[in-house]
Amino acid sequence: MDENAPMPEGHQQNAIVEASARITVREEFIARDGKSWQVIGASVPGIRHMRERRPCEDYCSFTILEDTCGLMLVADGAGSALHATVGSEVIAKDVIPSVVRQVIEAVCRDAGCNAGDFLNAINENQWRQVAASILAGARRCLRAYAAGRNIAFRDLATTLICCIILSDRLLVMHVGDGRGTYRDVSGIWQPLFEPILGRNAGETVFLTAPLCDPAISSVFFGSYVHECGTDFVAIVTDGCEKGTFELHRRIVQSDADERYYRTNIPHPPFFNALPQFTKTVLEQEEPESHWVSFLRQGVVKFSEEHDDKTMLVAIRR
Repeated sequence: MDENAPMPEGHQQNAIVEASARITVREEFIARDGKSWQVIGASVPGIRHMRERRPCEDYCSFTILEDTCGLMLVADGAGSALHATVGSEVIAKDVIPSVVRQVIEAVCRDAGCNAGDFLNAINENQWRQVAASILAGARRCLRAYAAGRNIAFRDLATTLICCIILSDRLLVMHVGDGRGTYRDVSGIWQPLFEPILGRNAGETVFLTAPLCDPAISSVFFGSYVHECGTDFVAIVTDGCEKGTFELHRRIVQSDADERYYRTNIPHPPFFNALPQFTKTVLEQEEPESHWVSFLRQGVVKFSEEHDDKTMLVAIRR
């Protein structure tokens, strides 16, 4: 078996949660086409945070919108931010679900349509405008939260990945790094978005950065509309990316000319095994515990990872 494919369930039995996860998610919703989706995810501390007894700075959540739409959210608090743990939770648990509803309701009220019809018909340009409004609203809410507690706005720095699941399309918005993928109708794993990375390893942008204010720049956030009939979506923070994505590729031009360039390719051996593994986990009595154990040591790269790890997936049943 490939080292980056999930362990079979039998291997998981003796590896149930050595330390508590920060958050686990397990939900279900029925899309407009009548198909049922199940969602499971968790955020767990990495080796470094466990050794230093520091809290996990990742957070994930799932919210049902308009009864037939699913909102997947993953946030990774900046390690350099004093209140990164708070920032990621406030954004993913409270701010974004609330602001998404408010913005969509306002747009639909002006357009005279319901949210389901609007989201199923929105194009790339319209979604980018909506995403910009959502991010602007999220920044205002987070700034107000900071002011109300007398803490610096920058100390709540976090990345953000947002994916709205509809019957036959995905609406994606993100700030910063992390990775995401979905399986298309031909069975190929496609990236959800291109992460925003700096020149050096580990560098990215955060929601609190001035450059992420849509009023200043529209360059530093991503928005995508995927027209697809997918049956599986996965979002991970950068703590999981080494075990799930091809991040770099080497090109040797000559003995004296060896170059690397960045890639963003979902790793097929891992993701081809993940849907069946997810189904097996969801059939267990305590699926959340099995999912946490999987994130801790389900693949070699996960067990060796110093950074916090989050994986949130949705599978159509």
